[in-house]
Amino acid sequence: MPKKPRPSTGSAAASPKAATKSKAKAAASTTYNGFVALPLSVSSPVPIASSSKSPEHYLFVRAHTKADDARADRTLFVANVPVDLGADALRTLFTKWGVVEEVVIPEAVGDALEAAVRGLPDTDDEEDEDEEEETPAADAGTGEKAPRSRRTRRKAAELPASVPAVVPLPALNPRSTPFGVSGSRVAHVVFLDGVSVSRVLQHTGETIKPKAAAEPTGLDFFAAQYTALRPSLASVRAHADSAMARYDHLHSLLLSSRARQHGAGALVDEDGFTVVVRGGRYGRTAGRTGDAGGAGVGVAARGFAKTGASKPKGKGAGELTDFYKFQAVDRKRQELAAMRARFADDQKKVEELKKSRRFKPY
Repeated sequence: MPKKPRPSTGSAAASPKAATKSKAKAAASTTYNGFVALPLSVSSPVPIASSSKSPEHYLFVRAHTKADDARADRTLFVANVPVDLGADALRTLFTKWGVVEEVVIPEAVGDALEAAVRGLPDTDDEEDEDEEEETPAADAGTGEKAPRSRRTRRKAAELPASVPAVVPLPALNPRSTPFGVSGSRVAHVVFLDGVSVSRVLQHTGETIKPKAAAEPTGLDFFAAQYTALRPSLASVRAHADSAMARYDHLHSLLLSSRARQHGAGALVDEDGFTVVVRGGRYGRTAGRTGDAGGAGVGVAARGFAKTGASKPKGKGAGELTDFYKFQAVDRKRQELAAMRARFADDQKKVEELKKSRRFKPY
């Protein structure tokens, strides 16, 4: 008897494998506006009873397309980076596909105007005019000073060495790396070769479980932040005292610089009080300059070389008029008395003219 043909199970057995391969290819080729989605498993401190699946956070990656970057062919652009995921965690996460050379997370700039102005050349018209008027110095062997243009100038960003430092407060953030802005954090992952970038872009959609965070998050973060925001009174007092000392020192340096610019004499601050500054040979500040005589030397104003030469020589400063209030009162009283005397004389002259012009018939 002829044997019955057995039903072929090859096609039926091969169909699930083919379906799995097609699903994998479809998952690997699925992109969202050029980005490939990488699901991350997010650990929840409280179990969710309504769902047996842990929550997920999606990273969106694509190849870096900046033309002027020499490492663009082996750089991966990562968007939607979680707020608590730092550079070290990203490096550990992407070592699954290759050796990571560097992870760059751009930080937000505090002030856009300062960032735009920073680095621009500093122009000072007054100093340029003074440099043009100065005569160039001779060779260094003559011992003369070099012109100002050749001297090293202190950078505008530097402070004098005498400015005291401020004692910092304890760290108010319990994390070494603060949280980023949700939804707007991006990163650039640089691999050693471009093949690693291709491996990441061929990911099939499998959920990735990142390494547990070593820094506090969630409720632990807020508990640690609550404690950090309430430092001890001793640390707050040390910070406040050092900050006030720094402010007073900077304010005194500013007033001294203004006094040097405007010359010796009375200097009035913003509140209207007269500030006593060094202005002569004797006094408290005598001997601070370290010269042989041990006396202070007044600083002349910048425009003294131009205006002082035109004054007549051999004459003193002259009498100070209206220096005190009683001097001004006496001067006004004398002027008023002289004006009344002149008015009386004028009245007498008018009466005499009238008498001389009167007609007398007899």
